[in-house]
Amino acid sequence: MTEIRICHLYPKEMNIYGDRGNIAVLQKRLEWRGYSSTLTSISIGDEFTPNNFDLCYLGGGQDRDQMIVAYDLQKKSAALHSAAKDGMVFLWVCGGIQLAGVGYTDSEGRRIPGVGILDLDTSAGKSRLIGDLVLNAELNGD
Repeated sequence: MTEIRICHLYPKEMNIYGDRGNIAVLQKRLEWRGYSSTLTSISIGDEFTPNNFDLCYLGGGQDRDQMIVAYDLQKKSAALHSAAKDGMVFLWVCGGIQLAGVGYTDSEGRRIPGVGILDLDTSAGKSRLIGDLVLNAELNGD
């Protein structure tokens, strides 16, 4: 049975919408498909070693929680960029997507730095936009 090694970044700080449930579902779906999985939590101050993992998960958090983890995430930036370049799978949702970009400006105008894995810059709007998102992506010129 093939093992998928999952890294869960900041599970305590970035868990606004019950992101542990996303991990549980991911592991169950892997099991249904004949894969085993191991889960390692990486928190503030912990080292992130990309070659120890196949998938990296980061959930959502309040702006204050994003600010807290953003500075620690900067220390992991080189390793995260290396992992992305080497093809690691990233599943970052909600505030995690904001931190994957170059930065996020919260509703009070405070700048929260991202790691720049994605070329995007986000900012809080006057009202929240919640719902499904549909987009088209150009991959390899197609």
